[in-house]
Amino acid sequence: MIAHGIARRYAQALLELAPERGGELASRLFDFAAVISENRDLGEVLRSPAFSDAERERVLGRLFDLLGVAEPLDRFLKLLIERRRIAALPSIAAAFQALVDERASRVRVEVTSARALASEERARLEARLASGLGMQVVVEARVDPALLAGVAVRVGGLVIDGSLRNQLTALGARLVSS
Repeated sequence: MIAHGIARRYAQALLELAPERGGELASRLFDFAAVISENRDLGEVLRSPAFSDAERERVLGRLFDLLGVAEPLDRFLKLLIERRRIAALPSIAAAFQALVDERASRVRVEVTSARALASEERARLEARLASGLGMQVVVEARVDPALLAGVAVRVGGLVIDGSLRNQLTALGARLVSS
């Protein structure tokens, strides 16, 4: 897989092409990456040197038409394919989203809970996190019934695990060590 620094350089280059369209381009990058990962044959055509440039160009043209991909993203994706970097698209998309968020003073927070958060719970959590972090927060909610209750919050490399499962695990470890 592509190194983080290289993914960030590709992402930076795309952001410089259209800084005002960052959010839209990030969404389209993730959509394109999902289409490629969900369709193994398509990914093979775009990655494999067994297919000619003309064949890849034809497939890309149809794909761009279907997905509504336009300037500058079409040129960027063609460049990735020419340089045999299309397999790195998920890493590049993530780096691009991080750059867009950084420019907007926004942070993405992964919140995992035992059940889906109600809209008012989510809003309250977003407000508290935004207040504590001093920036706009985008909550990416996930459900993991194995947590039993509570939430686990990940902000970058920091994890705050307030789940019942984590508390029971810690209690069990303390009882065993006693």
